[in-house]
Amino acid sequence: MTQSAPKDSAEKLAALRAELARRGVDGFIVPRADEYLGEYVPARAERLKWISNFTGSAGAAVVLPGKAMVISDGRYTIQMAQQVDKALFDYQNTSDGDTMIGWITAQAARGTKMGYDPRLMTVGEVENLRARLKAKQIDLVALDSNPVDAVWTDQPDAPMDKVEVFSEKVAGRSSVDKRTDIAKAVTEAGGAAVVLTMPDSIAWLLNIRGRDVPHVPTALSYAIVHGNGDVEWFIPKAKLTPEVNQHIGNHVRVREPSELAQALGDLARAAQNDNKPVMIDAGVTPEWFKNTLSGAGARVQAMKDPCVLPKAVKTSAEQQAIIDAHVRDGVAMARFLKWVDDNAPSGKLTEIAVEEELLKFRQRDADVTDTSFDTIAGWAGNGAIVHYRASKQTNATIMPPGILLVDSGGQYKSGGTTDITRTVAVGKPTPDMMMHNTLVLKGHIAVARARFPEGTKGAAIDALARKALWDRGLDYD
Repeated sequence: MTQSAPKDSAEKLAALRAELARRGVDGFIVPRADEYLGEYVPARAERLKWISNFTGSAGAAVVLPGKAMVISDGRYTIQMAQQVDKALFDYQNTSDGDTMIGWITAQAARGTKMGYDPRLMTVGEVENLRARLKAKQIDLVALDSNPVDAVWTDQPDAPMDKVEVFSEKVAGRSSVDKRTDIAKAVTEAGGAAVVLTMPDSIAWLLNIRGRDVPHVPTALSYAIVHGNGDVEWFIPKAKLTPEVNQHIGNHVRVREPSELAQALGDLARAAQNDNKPVMIDAGVTPEWFKNTLSGAGARVQAMKDPCVLPKAVKTSAEQQAIIDAHVRDGVAMARFLKWVDDNAPSGKLTEIAVEEELLKFRQRDADVTDTSFDTIAGWAGNGAIVHYRASKQTNATIMPPGILLVDSGGQYKSGGTTDITRTVAVGKPTPDMMMHNTLVLKGHIAVARARFPEGTKGAAIDALARKALWDRGLDYD
């Protein structure tokens, strides 16, 4: 008999708690992140959304036998209240000083076994969490598989979109050239190899692109770069076209993701024989990788992902792509803003209509491939919700006077990506609107003009952005 899928958060919590009890743990941490620790995740990895209905791009849930909570930052205060059932979950806001560790230690009894998925948390996150919980006599327990997946009976399949070649003409450098430089960085650091877990680093290194995650042109995969420049690339072979296989050449070995644990074990033993460490970036690498390597006898050493800095150094071809994308996008935006000026005062437009029209203006350009994220068209109060997405339930009619926020971007074949936000006054602004706009502008000017010593913290500079508001008894969230 097929088990029916839990329908609401109450049923989902009950199913998860039963699964945790079966595994012998008392609680479980559900991060927003997927196995690649990206901000944007495929539908299969929307575990936080599934358990709590919260769709923010940052946060986590913690489930205990009798209580549960969702935590995020101040960007999502309003959204959390709208989406999460307060009868089932406590709300925690990091902007108010709340922490996940603080909630766990306040709610969990001594001796509690707190489960987590080591593929969804970095080495650094787990080390900090374990030390803090141990001080309260709470055990952090790594689970072999994710219990949410076990009870999410209609969980979507993993994405299987085809990988594409990113031409050297657009990239400005060959993959061979990049791999040579990364291998040199590894050997100069004394390592046998470096494990790469960020899909954007791998996309840059191999000059490839993918469509596994909406609006993010990367392929979800892992890679090992050896000191001699050879690469092992862990990605389903079915996703690679003959063109991609020819492009990557003989020094990139494609392996199925199911071979990853074995490959890390082989790497650990080879590195041990050569008396060299295996390099990982503890700030971005899931703890599972360290556990697997260490368990096979490897000496694991910290190294910042060596692709990050060279990826940030744009070639002349990439710089031209950026310019080209902004010119093309600027044309679309100019036409769109003229359309808003002409049509928004009628009181007949909705947020969704605005989103759809902006997409049409961008799609007039044959070079556009996608938007860079879901367009945000927020009217009045909806514009205060960070990463707001209009739905049939929230779709507001633009009825002057008020302020329309439009946050959007485009991606282009040339390789350039844009992100542009505009706020448009529709109708005659009220005195409060004009005052608030002026105070925010003063904050921008104060930050732009500020001179400060090296090492000054962002929080100190942030005070300059808020001062004009504070003077009037106002503040940002």
